[in-house]
Amino acid sequence: EPIEPAEMLYVGDAGVLIFSPRLNSTSVAAIQGGVFCRLGYDDFYSWLLPSLLMAQNGIDAQHGPAQIIDYDDELAMVQAVADGDCAVTGLSQFTWDALSDQVSGVVVGQPTIAFSYGVFTYPLEVGLGVRLTLNEQLALMAEDDFDSRPLRLLLGQDAIVPVDEGDFDALEAFMESTGFDFDQIGD
Repeated sequence: EPIEPAEMLYVGDAGVLIFSPRLNSTSVAAIQGGVFCRLGYDDFYSWLLPSLLMAQNGIDAQHGPAQIIDYDDELAMVQAVADGDCAVTGLSQFTWDALSDQVSGVVVGQPTIAFSYGVFTYPLEVGLGVRLTLNEQLALMAEDDFDSRPLRLLLGQDAIVPVDEGDFDALEAFMESTGFDFDQIGD
């Protein structure tokens, strides 16, 4: 039976780059030498994801843009792009969809792959018996909203969804294409 839109479960969100119409481009290369706007260095969609896209295109995120400006909220940031004060910014697809009717005059680039929300992992140092039990019990919980409620509340999630082999192939391919050495980031 098909899932009704109101019942759809969203397990991730894509990102989009928003470009000033003055650029006449939706290429990541347009960031080079322009003003890049973000919510802050710790924001995923307005900084980390665009940094990965820059790396994928051979642009140093720290030195490629002529200037990086932080904004307090998404609407002001997107309006700055529309006004030409910023060349490019990044948002989640969900946020752009919510703001798109409030701001005109920007150009939206191609969405990225979707990034999963709240992936629950445990370290390999956990014993095999415990890992097998966790795998089994979490899969059972995913099938029962009542039994999974305490864990969902603890984790702040609406649902528990088991991961199938290959679910992260597109993410892994994207991350590899950036050339980023994630081992250098550390714990």
